[in-house]
Amino acid sequence: MFNAARQMRVEDRPPLQFAAVVLAAPTGWDGWGRMRVTALNYAAIPADLRQICRKLRLGGRIVSMLEVARYDPVTQTETWPPAPRGGKHNCSDISEYRVAQARGTEPGAASFDVLIRPGKGVGKLGYKVRYRWSDKPTEIQTGIAQP
Repeated sequence: MFNAARQMRVEDRPPLQFAAVVLAAPTGWDGWGRMRVTALNYAAIPADLRQICRKLRLGGRIVSMLEVARYDPVTQTETWPPAPRGGKHNCSDISEYRVAQARGTEPGAASFDVLIRPGKGVGKLGYKVRYRWSDKPTEIQTGIAQP
């Protein structure tokens, strides 16, 4: 019975793919790094990005703070918060950052930048990106972005 229910939830569309590159942090963010994440959508349905997160390992071994900036590829500008917002230090809202649907063989794409303040060993681990399909707004999916 469990397998039958699980099969009913399997999507008939490919999941979003996430590619990440590491860049220099913006001026005034000493001690931070920056990661540009590009979401690629090969499905015929748009998706909305929700959050980028990583699990916080206590004891000082792996700690990461995240801050999200919006990147506009047309004007090549980004908007950053003026200072770290604090909070849980492991999730940042992207809030409805839309990834267009695929057009033929070309995927829809959206890019955003994340400021990261890593602790020891953080470079080996990925970041979870949570998203939802536009036709199923209550179902959250996850993908992994690795620098």
